[in-house]
Amino acid sequence: MNANIGQRLRAVRKYLTDEEVFMANYTDGLADLHLPTYLDYFKQQNKIASFLSVRPSQSFHLVNMRADGLVTSMEGIDKASIAIPNEIRNQTYICSLGKSKKRF
Repeated sequence: MNANIGQRLRAVRKYLTDEEVFMANYTDGLADLHLPTYLDYFKQQNKIASFLSVRPSQSFHLVNMRADGLVTSMEGIDKASIAIPNEIRNQTYICSLGKSKKRF
């Protein structure tokens, strides 16, 4: 439950012994991604991993509240006073096991 993404990807290693490449998706979002094209692109790059990031189409808001639960304000993340990443991650990964077996 408290593992980071790398630890979770590594946990599936035992199921991938005969695979050269694997894909993983870790997100609550959706993307219109043609997986065969993404896989071909990945193979041409000669890298050990790829990560897809997409800009969300939804709006997100931060809710500020007091300790007793009373809401004091709501603001869009574009106006928030805290650091918010420009993109919410649709976490789609491709990893090459052939090039990274010692690291994975």
